[in-house]
Amino acid sequence: MTIQKVNLKDTLHAIEKLNTIPDKHQWKTTTSKLLKVNLLQMMFNKNKMNWIELGGAQGHTTLILSSIAESVISVDFDDENCKKINDLGMSNVSTKTFDLYNSDFEDYMKINNFDAAFIDAVHDEAHVNIDINNCRNAGVNLFVF
Repeated sequence: MTIQKVNLKDTLHAIEKLNTIPDKHQWKTTTSKLLKVNLLQMMFNKNKMNWIELGGAQGHTTLILSSIAESVISVDFDDENCKKINDLGMSNVSTKTFDLYNSDFEDYMKINNFDAAFIDAVHDEAHVNIDINNCRNAGVNLFVF
C-alpha cells in the first residue's frame, strides 16, 4: 500500500470547496474558514490519514477533510445531517448516526481505528473529555478541535 501525501492539488481542491461554503459569521454552527485554512496548512505535505469527525452537522468541514484525507467517517446524532453529508457525494466519506455519549459509540470506537479526529460536538469540558477518550480508544494520535 502506497502512502499518499497531501499535495498542492489536494490543497487547491480543498480551497475550491472552501469557496462554496459559509463562514462562521454566516452560519453559526460551522467552523470558521480560517480554521479550515489552518487545517490545510497543517496537513500540507503530511501523510493522508483516516479521519473521524465528531459532529459532522451540515458537512462544511467534512468537505475540506475529504480533500486531504485517505478516508473520513463523519458522525452526527441527526440522520438528516448524515443524509446531507452523504448527498454531497464525497467518495472517501461515509457517515454514521450515533449519540456520541452513550455506550454504543464507545463500543464502536473500541473496535475501529483512526489516525486523526476532528472534534466539533458538544463544547464543554466533560463532553470533550469523553470525545478524547473515545478517540484514544480508536488509536487517534492527531486531534483537531
